Amino acid sequence: FSFQSRSRIAPQAESILKKEYWQFFREPGQWIHLVVMMLLMIVFLSSVTSMDFGLQDPKLRTSVYLVVYIFDAFLITSIALRFAFPMMSLEGDAYWTIRSSPIRASKVYWTKFFIALVPLFLISLMLALLSNFPYVLLRPLPQVTTVGMALIAIALVSMNFGLGSYFVNFDEKNPIRIASSQGATLTFLLSIVCLIVFVSVYFLPILAVFNSVYYQIPRRNEWLYYALAAIGVFSALVGVATHAIGLKALKRDI
Repeated sequence: FSFQSRSRIAPQAESILKKEYWQFFREPGQWIHLVVMMLLMIVFLSSVTSMDFGLQDPKLRTSVYLVVYIFDAFLITSIALRFAFPMMSLEGDAYWTIRSSPIRASKVYWTKFFIALVPLFLISLMLALLSNFPYVLLRPLPQVTTVGMALIAIALVSMNFGLGSYFVNFDEKNPIRIASSQGATLTFLLSIVCLIVFVSVYFLPILAVFNSVYYQIPRRNEWLYYALAAIGVFSALVGVATHAIGLKALKRDI
């Protein structure tokens, strides 16, 4: 990641990637905060993988499953709000150099977005896989909800990054304050609304799975796939809408 080292990445993308790397690790508040959040996440995962509430009622079992599921998504949106939302604002007053340089603002936007998306996407997969560990025998429930969590992560990161570009504040240097602004609060509330939609879509299909286990009735797995398709469509709409807002905001005068 040294600027003196050559790589096979395109020069413009390479410069953005290396700048983001050094800008992140030269600010102690950034990586220390990330380490703390990762430690808390590890503590959560270490407990959830071995929990067994001994619940026999399918509705209670479904509620517990969805509470863990929504908490996983809540962790993703919290990390995205803290780190993805302020990314464009951290360009600061130097953003004029991007507008005046021979590089498209959209290229900067997408490069920074994927820098935020890749680690959060991997974290979401890890959360989903470990949270589904107690239910590994209830196929295809773990597989479907893991894919669903990945789609949710893409939607949440897109929302936080896109609206972070819309509510950009080049005058604020502190990323924590940017993530606590009015725009960030509105983004967080919209993320919560999305989480409610995701859980509502999954409730009946997952309840059907646990009903089939406890009452020994035939399982209709197609409802899980219908729910996954609905989440995929909703996530795509959220991503397209918020990215359109974020890209349009980059064309404003500064």
